Amino acid sequence: MRKSTEFQKTQPVSLNMNVDDDTAVAVGSLNLKPHYQALMKSALGHDFEGFAKVAAEFWGSQTEENRAEMADDGVIAKLTETDVAFYETLIHKLIPDIFEKIEQTETKEIRSFAKQVDQWILVAVEGYPENFVAAKHKTATQFGQRLRRYTGLNHLVQAAKAVLANPTHVSQMQEDYTKVDVTAAQEQLHAICGGCPLEVISEHEANFRRLHQATNTTLVVWANWLQNVVEKCMGPYESDEQYATIGSELLLRWSFISSMIIRDLTLRSAASFGPFHLMRLLCDEYVYYLVEAAQRARNPRPFQLHDAPELTMPEVHHEVAGIAAAAAAAPPAAADERVNVKREAEDGQDESLNAKRLKPTT
Repeated sequence: MRKSTEFQKTQPVSLNMNVDDDTAVAVGSLNLKPHYQALMKSALGHDFEGFAKVAAEFWGSQTEENRAEMADDGVIAKLTETDVAFYETLIHKLIPDIFEKIEQTETKEIRSFAKQVDQWILVAVEGYPENFVAAKHKTATQFGQRLRRYTGLNHLVQAAKAVLANPTHVSQMQEDYTKVDVTAAQEQLHAICGGCPLEVISEHEANFRRLHQATNTTLVVWANWLQNVVEKCMGPYESDEQYATIGSELLLRWSFISSMIIRDLTLRSAASFGPFHLMRLLCDEYVYYLVEAAQRARNPRPFQLHDAPELTMPEVHHEVAGIAAAAAAAPPAAADERVNVKREAEDGQDESLNAKRLKPTT
């Protein structure tokens, strides 16, 4: 199992559910606390088939009277609230720190669980009122999607640490970035996306340039810069709808500007294209993660990064680690062949930066 570190506590749990006490969690006439405790015990023991069995046995054992009660909109609203709190807590316990390495076998188990959990819940609540089934399935699906994205983000984090620990790659990235036409990218972003003043864009880019040109820049520094960007762009919380709109706009603008920079590097056949592409994937996912966290916590900066020493470099999974080697070995004219990032290919990238899915979860 993973060892605890003090590197970062990155999982804000605004709806934390204490499953260890005996306080009742009442939904209609049901006390769901023992059920949640049994689910949590199975999941934390990585007995994910046991998780499915617990869910099926609990919902399958309810009386017809209890089943009919689940059709009430008020009951469904309360149940959704408690399910969200439970899943939030479970994510926090399965992945307490996205910057801490998760072993490959553990990652596979968690991802397999995330892919199946929504179907397991559907089977468990078969025969219940349709609106109840839809609500249970929706929260389970959202939980599974987040869990898969966070394991993917953790995977990218480990690969990015290896890139930033390699002076050769960092030096080449610094040299190549000085040739990027950042001004043109900023002007296109302002013209196409609108609503974002050029001076604000220039300020964030200037901060990035300073951190990028510094020596011995760690992933913590990159993450702090991204947190500052999200915090300034999101601004103070006013309403869930306001934060959903701002978050979607931020993700679209971020995707546009990062695509323009990668395009410039591609056309220049930049030697550091591979490492830059990996860092772009990481930044895209981390910004999405930060926006989601801000929306859930209703706070533009839901957690703090600490300037702790960098973790020992872990081994990096070969599908992603191969980027840097491919970038260094490929001839300059073969920029389009240097990037072979298998970012959990079975899922594709349809979950990444999908701003339309960013709706308030509470």
